[in-house]
Amino acid sequence: MISLSPPKGDGVEVEGGGEEESALSDRYIITSERVEENHSSLKEGKSEGYEKGRQLKVLLGITGSVATIKALELIQALLNYAKGRSLSLQLRVVATANAARFLVDEEKLPWRILRDEDEWRSWKKRGDPVLHIELRRWADAFLIAPLSANSLAKIANGICDNLVTCVARAWDFTRPFVVFPAMNTLMWEHPITSRQVDILRSFGVKIVPPTEKVLMCGDKGIGAFPPVPDVVAEFYEEVSERLSFLGSE
Repeated sequence: MISLSPPKGDGVEVEGGGEEESALSDRYIITSERVEENHSSLKEGKSEGYEKGRQLKVLLGITGSVATIKALELIQALLNYAKGRSLSLQLRVVATANAARFLVDEEKLPWRILRDEDEWRSWKKRGDPVLHIELRRWADAFLIAPLSANSLAKIANGICDNLVTCVARAWDFTRPFVVFPAMNTLMWEHPITSRQVDILRSFGVKIVPPTEKVLMCGDKGIGAFPPVPDVVAEFYEEVSERLSFLGSE
C-alpha cells in the first residue's frame, strides 16, 4: 500500500465559512519523493538524489476496463521505476465513472483520484480554472492504462463527455500520449477497432496492443492488459524518446 502525507490546504472558501479543496491542489499529486519517505519497500532500491531537471509530470487516465483492478499496482510500479532511476515523478490520476466500478478500497487511499465532478466543482464563473485544460498544461505526458473499447471509440471520434476524454481532446500532441487498450478479444478484433486505432495513431498517439491470454470473462485470445512491468517499461521508453530533458538511461 502506498502511504503518503500530502500537504493540507490549497482550497477555496465556500459558503458557510468552510473550505472546499481545489481539484488542482497537491492532495491530488502522488510523487516519487513522498513515496520514498513513507514507503519502506522503496528504501531497498537505489538511494541517489534526484538529478536537477529530471522531473516528470504524468497524467494517468484509467477507464472502464476490468484491467482497472491493476490501477494501484500500476501506480506503484510507475513510482518505483522513477525512484530507481533518480527521476522525480509527479503523478495525477483521472478516472472515468465506469473505471470507478473496478477500484477497490479507494476511500482508504491517502491521495485522491480526479473525477468528472471535479471539473464542475472547480469552475463556478468566468476566469476560474478549467480543469481539463489545467491538467493538459500541467502534464508532460498522458498515459491511459487501461483504455476501454468505449473510451477508445470516444477519443477516436472526438467525443469529450468526461474528464479523461476532455483532456484527450485538448491534448498537445507535441507531448507523449500513450495508451494501452484492454478489452474482450472479439471487441479488439472488431473491424471498427482497427479503424479507431489507426485514427489515434494518425493523431500521434502511441498505442501498445493488448496481449493474448485467458481473459477475465473466460475467453482466450488477444485483448488482455499487458503485465504491469511491461506497461511501465513501454511507457517510459516512449517518454524518454520524446522528452529530451529526461536524458538517457
